[in-house]
Amino acid sequence: MAYRISKSLYESEEMANSITINAAASVTYTKHSLQAILTIICPDTQEKRADFVTPNLWRWAAEKCRIEPRYVKNLSEDIARFAREAKSGEQRDFILAQGVAPQHGAPSQLVLHVDFNMSPGKIDPKTGVMDFKERDLVKEVEEGTLLLEVHKPTLGIAGENIFGKEIEANDGDERTLVELDGGVRVEETPLGKSYFAAIKGVALFLRTKLSVSQVLRINQDVDYSTGHIRFDGSVVVSGNVLGGFRVEAKGDVLIEGFVESKAVIEGNNVVLKKGCYGIVHARRNLQASFLERATVSAGRSIAVKKALRSRLTGQSVDIDMVTASYVTAYESLSILVVNPSDMVPTHLTLRYDPNVLEWLNQLRSEYSNIKFRQELLSLQMTDLKVDHSKLLAGELDLTRLSHDQQNIANLFLKNFRLLRRFRSAIKSTMKKCVGTINIPGKIAAMTVIDTYGLQQVIFTPLTGRTYSYNPELHEIVEGNGRID
Repeated sequence: MAYRISKSLYESEEMANSITINAAASVTYTKHSLQAILTIICPDTQEKRADFVTPNLWRWAAEKCRIEPRYVKNLSEDIARFAREAKSGEQRDFILAQGVAPQHGAPSQLVLHVDFNMSPGKIDPKTGVMDFKERDLVKEVEEGTLLLEVHKPTLGIAGENIFGKEIEANDGDERTLVELDGGVRVEETPLGKSYFAAIKGVALFLRTKLSVSQVLRINQDVDYSTGHIRFDGSVVVSGNVLGGFRVEAKGDVLIEGFVESKAVIEGNNVVLKKGCYGIVHARRNLQASFLERATVSAGRSIAVKKALRSRLTGQSVDIDMVTASYVTAYESLSILVVNPSDMVPTHLTLRYDPNVLEWLNQLRSEYSNIKFRQELLSLQMTDLKVDHSKLLAGELDLTRLSHDQQNIANLFLKNFRLLRRFRSAIKSTMKKCVGTINIPGKIAAMTVIDTYGLQQVIFTPLTGRTYSYNPELHEIVEGNGRID
């Protein structure tokens, strides 16, 4: 078997310590001396081949380089074949010796035994209608249920180079953090730690905090007999939430009745099995059968069958049918049908995420300050008779300038590089945040499409359109709609 390496492999390694064996052969070591590569260039005469390319060449090379014998490969047959078949000047590389590569340790790992990924629901692929019974939002567990495990990082195993010297290996990092927030029991195991439910209830794993809390069930309306509902866990209301009352939960909220006008619902994931006329804020996902004169928002997704004269704001918004409403999304907005309205047209809006917008505004503010400093420096350079165009083109010899001229030139160059960096950061951030509006069905006339402040009014009814924003051209891009 020929122990050869390809040219691409040879070029990919960091080579060092090249040693000449004879007129036709040399040995080079790869990074950390993990390999020794024997390079042979075929001589132009048979006499030179017989002198320099002998079957024992590999043994002489290993001895000359003082390589540990246990890592040296027997290349007698390969070298003899090369001497017979190679053309004059042909070069070939052979792996003369191979050490033992170090095995770096694995980082700590999180193993989930309960699926904490909360789904907003399941969509029928044929009809596109969401089945709200398949919400799978509340993770109810029994006492003693294994919730998750944290496997501790493993230690690295050192390697050895071709000279018998140790190659250090890195130990795995501790990357997994689990903070207990009540209702959880921890056991030490040979692999790390196991986390069990200490009580029967709802398991929550939000960011790094793990907890099990009991579900609060209200088997009636939320009204004067109950007062406001505030609970650390999840809440299920079998009746309605009357106007003026609040349901606030750190966990999930399920309302099986109606949410009346001026009622307020707050929770992690919120499911409204009937209609909503009030105010709802979900920190993650929100589902509702229909909204009328409601104001709702979600940190992640909103899924609604019908929305009438309502305001909706979320990371991504999906609506089957919308009429006379204001809908704002930060990533994607998908609406099956936009109905006409004699009073208020529907506004479909894409906006930057508030957190991203704050970051963009900081970048733009700093960019303006740097640009202003650059203009001042440019004026100072003009006063000192320093040509900034030649400076930027690299045509100006700074060593021939005076001390003051050098200082102002260096400040100008530093500021110029900062300007380019901030401009690039602003552009890349804007490109990553561009969302889409997808309307596969009918679009009523007078519907307003608003992408990051740029508006377009649809004057005639349309069917099947997508809208996105081109930040470079500052224009709305229209395309044919589709159902994902």
